[in-house]
Formats: sequence, structure tokens, C-alpha cells
Amino acid sequence: MATDDDSNLPVAVDTLKDNPQPVVVFTGTQVQAEALTTMLHARGVTAAVTSDREVEGATAIVEAVIFVPADQAEEARALIADVS
Repeated sequence: MATDDDSNLPVAVDTLKDNPQPVVVFTGTQVQAEALTTMLHARGVTAAVTSDREVEGATAIVEAVIFVPADQAEEARALIADVS
């Protein structure tokens, strides 16, 4: 999964394809990540969510990660902290 060394992370969505080093600003459930990403988008922060489904076909909590461009990471973390 994601680490603090984001230089080798795959980017799964087009919103961050032009940013060579997206930064992880949140790790949690898929539901949390989607809600936070919606809030970040509303505040003008480019953000993308990826998730890791380890159990196919089963009901399980899915871990999700929010990535943002490095130059928006501080703002994104502050916004997430305000609602957490």
C-alpha cells in the first residue's frame, strides 16, 4: 500500500496524470475517502481516490487512499483535519 515515499506510486485516475509525484493525504475507508474527496474538490483541490479490495465477492471494509498534487498537500491535509 502507500508509503511516505510517493515517488513510485501508481496513479489510477486522470486527474493526477500530469503530476509526477502525487502525495498521499489520507488513508481510511472507501466511504470516508469519497466524502473527503468530494469536499476537497469543492474547495478547489485536485484529488483522486484509489482503493484496495483484498476480498473479492465478500462484504469487507475497503481501504482507500486519497492522492493530491504535492503543491496542494498542505492545504488538503488542513481541510481534512478541519472535518475530522
